[in-house]
Amino acid sequence: MADPSVVALLEENMREEHAAIAQYLYHAFRLQGDLRADLEEIAREEMRHLQWLAEALAAEGRPPVMERGDVTWEASSAAEALRLNAGLEERAVASYQQAARAVSDPALRLLFERIAADERVHARTFAEMAELAEAMGLALHPRPEEVKTAGLSAEELAQDIALLAADLRLEYTVILQYVYQAFVVKDCKLSRTLLEDQGQESMKHMGWLAEAIVDLGSLPVLEAGPINPATDQEEILVLNLRLEHEAHDQYARHLELLRHPRAREALGRIFEQESFHIRQFALLQEASAGTAAPQRPSEWPRLTVGSLLGQRQW
Repeated sequence: MADPSVVALLEENMREEHAAIAQYLYHAFRLQGDLRADLEEIAREEMRHLQWLAEALAAEGRPPVMERGDVTWEASSAAEALRLNAGLEERAVASYQQAARAVSDPALRLLFERIAADERVHARTFAEMAELAEAMGLALHPRPEEVKTAGLSAEELAQDIALLAADLRLEYTVILQYVYQAFVVKDCKLSRTLLEDQGQESMKHMGWLAEAIVDLGSLPVLEAGPINPATDQEEILVLNLRLEHEAHDQYARHLELLRHPRAREALGRIFEQESFHIRQFALLQEASAGTAAPQRPSEWPRLTVGSLLGQRQW
C-alpha cells in the first residue's frame, strides 16, 4: 500500500518541476543568442526530473500529476529573469534535501538527493548567466523595434497572434495528455515509447509557435486545457485519434486565415506533421481491432524535443 506522505512529496515535486519547465521555456522563448541554449538545456534536465518523479509515483501505484505549481512569468530584463530562476533552483535544493531526510526508502532518498545535486548546479549556472546577461545589457524580447510586420496592420498582426495562441494552448494540452498516458498505459500496442515521442514532437510544436508569437511582437501564454484521465487502451486510442483530427482541422482553418509569413511558416510544418500522427494512431486502432498487423513503434521515426542549441528548432 502506498505511503500517503511519500505520494504527497512526489506529487508536490512534480508540480514544482512542471512549473520550472514552463518558467524556463517562457524565458528561453524571449531570449536571443547563446544564453537561450543554456536555459533550454536546464529545462530539458527538469523534464528528466519530471519523468523520474512520475516513475516513482507509478511505482507507488499512483498516476502522474499534470497540474503545475506557481510560475513567475515577468521580468524587466534577461538578468532579472535569470536571477528569478536561480532563486527557484535554490528553493528546490532545500525542498529536495528536506524530502530526502523525510523518506526511509533508500531508492527514493537517492532520487531526491540526485535531483537536489542537479538543482544545485542549475542555481550556480543561472547566477553566472545572470551576471553575463547584466554585463551584456541583454533585453528580453519582443522589442517593438525588432518586430517585422510584413506590411500587416496592428489589427491583422493581433489576429494572427490570437490564432497562434490558440494553437499553442492546444499543443501544450496534447503534451500533458500524452505524458500522462505514457505512465498509465501498460499495453504494448500503445507503448510508452510512442506516447513519449508524440509528446516530444508536440513540445517542438509548442516551441515553434511560441517563438513565432514573440517574433510577431507578443508574449506566449503557456496555459493548457484539461486532460482526459482515461487509462483504458481502446478509449485512449479513440481519444488520441480524435485529438489529432481536431488539431489537424484547426490548423487547416488557421492556415487559411494567417497572413504573416512567419506565422504560416511555423504552423505549416506542424500541420504537415499532424497528418503523420493521425496515420500512426489509426494504424494502432486498426491493429487493436484485429483488422491490420500492428507495426512496432520502434519502426516509426524517433522524435526529439528539438534543437536546444540556441537556434530555431528547425
